[in-house]
Amino acid sequence: MSHKKIIGILIAICAVIYVLSEIWLKSNAFSFGLPLAISMPIITIVLGVLLFFSSSVFKLWSKFAIVFIIISILAEAFAPNYCHGFFDICINKYLLTWFLSIIFLLISLAIIIYKKVKEGGK
Repeated sequence: MSHKKIIGILIAICAVIYVLSEIWLKSNAFSFGLPLAISMPIITIVLGVLLFFSSSVFKLWSKFAIVFIIISILAEAFAPNYCHGFFDICINKYLLTWFLSIIFLLISLAIIIYKKVKEGGK
């Protein structure tokens, strides 16, 4: 299967997950609705950009994305929903999700640019 078909399938999956996360947010049934609602548009944007590049760029990015997403899920699983205590600085799920999403976007763009430059702009 070509990388463009895989990207299309992944974009469709992201859209479904995003819609479900919005439903979960409205029902307040699950605490993971907000991280999904924040991160799915970022992943979809990166996948949309990858549509215009070769399969080698997609393969390199997908190796990074799998590892990063697993680490992000583990980090968010242990992050508190709300912060209580004496310290002014606290990283809750909301802040952690935004931070990880921005890092994911920046690293993804860096990988795409690096691979494209390495290929010689083909």
